[in-house]
Amino acid sequence: MTSSSHTYDTIVIGGGFGGMAAASLRALTDPSVLLLEHHSYLGGCASYFKRSEFTFDVGATTISGIGDNRPLSEWLNLIDLPLSLQKIDPGIVVHNSHKKFLGFTDAALWNQQMREWGATEKEIKFWNDVRIINEKAWSILKGLKKFPPQSIEDLLEISWNQIKAFPIMGHLFESFESAYIKRVGAIHPEKKKLIDQILLISTQTTGESAPFLIGCMGMCYPAETYYMEGGMFEFVNKVTARLCSMGVQIKKNHTALKIRNRYGRYEVETNRGLFKAKKIISNLPIWNMQELCEGDEQKYFIQNIQRTPKVWGAFTMYFAIACEDDFHELYHQVHTSSKIPNCDSDSFFISFSSHHDYKRAPKNYRTVTISTHTDVGQWHSDNRDAYEMQKNQTSTFIMDYFFKMFPQFKRSDVFCFNDASPSTFEAYTLRFRGHVGGIPNTLDRKIWNMTAGHTPFNRLFLVGDTTFPGQGICGVVAGALTTCRSI
Repeated sequence: MTSSSHTYDTIVIGGGFGGMAAASLRALTDPSVLLLEHHSYLGGCASYFKRSEFTFDVGATTISGIGDNRPLSEWLNLIDLPLSLQKIDPGIVVHNSHKKFLGFTDAALWNQQMREWGATEKEIKFWNDVRIINEKAWSILKGLKKFPPQSIEDLLEISWNQIKAFPIMGHLFESFESAYIKRVGAIHPEKKKLIDQILLISTQTTGESAPFLIGCMGMCYPAETYYMEGGMFEFVNKVTARLCSMGVQIKKNHTALKIRNRYGRYEVETNRGLFKAKKIISNLPIWNMQELCEGDEQKYFIQNIQRTPKVWGAFTMYFAIACEDDFHELYHQVHTSSKIPNCDSDSFFISFSSHHDYKRAPKNYRTVTISTHTDVGQWHSDNRDAYEMQKNQTSTFIMDYFFKMFPQFKRSDVFCFNDASPSTFEAYTLRFRGHVGGIPNTLDRKIWNMTAGHTPFNRLFLVGDTTFPGQGICGVVAGALTTCRSI
């Protein structure tokens, strides 16, 4: 093990999108920034891997948060990183047993889809209100420094413009489903499932427990979807190159083993060395931080874990498929008529590579990533044969539905098949128990109980999907912006 005598201004632990965003933002002002990453690639749960001549996104990932008051645009502008992005419209196609819902960006087209699903004019007004609340919510998030507030001083840092928008915070105290029933009336079972399953992928919970405000943002999430040629492979490598050009030192294959507070400064012990910093920004989940820290810091993370609700894992499948069809709808959600075996969901999400994206697949092929929610406890078995049988049962069920919904494909067209459970993600990312997707935003988890990016310890800060606001690339970048403003 090597020991560095140099003290960095900032050490960022974890090279997922929260960590990459934090490192780049600190590099704007700090002369020395070190980014430590366990894996050989950056990107975390939204990274990539290669098999044969195919490149796969690790998660069924979408790019959103582009536009006015949106975090990805703000971050990329601040670090001067232009990207070539293609707007995908509709941003999602939802399939049930006998019809589709196309999630268009344009409000009129969205409303027309809702009418085809039986919406009345009263309901159309409700969806228009959802879009208005979504825009106001993003305007509040932009510019926040210390949020959720942990003290009176934090409250005083909220700007007047943000305070004027705070009346919508009342929507945190009723569920999305109850708001719908109050404004529209009884909810049809098909509509309920449509709402629940879209919210499950965007907020990690359903309409019954998602606060109305969070639900508005979750339902609008698919309407702002972009694609980058090369997928996460290209996105991660563009950010990595920019980090290097900004002077950020990146050390891959460095696994954090211990974080110690040494007289107001921090030491990070990894499997390959000891590093010192004036301040730490951790992109690790709060469960991992509880294991790495000592003393008061450890007690702080234990307290945060105790008020955290159930967190999901993902069952994920990857394959390449022969495809001459030039269809442009790349993101799909398929509703199943029963629960997926060994999972807690009756839907799965599909991400296709673009037909002409030769960085991810050769001509006339596409790569496919499929993901669904599951309880992590179901996948940590010492019986390898039982585990493989469990994976096969889940994969077979999902693939049967896949070919039913996409009859243009044949089973013989599938190549390079792989599947992954929460135990796979734990081995790949070292995330505790393989938790992914962030902490569900529920009515029971009040906003002041969410883990903030600023901690009671002056030189220890947090980003990532277990820190406010969490939830996907868009959420963790928003969190990194908020945390870095507070420093």
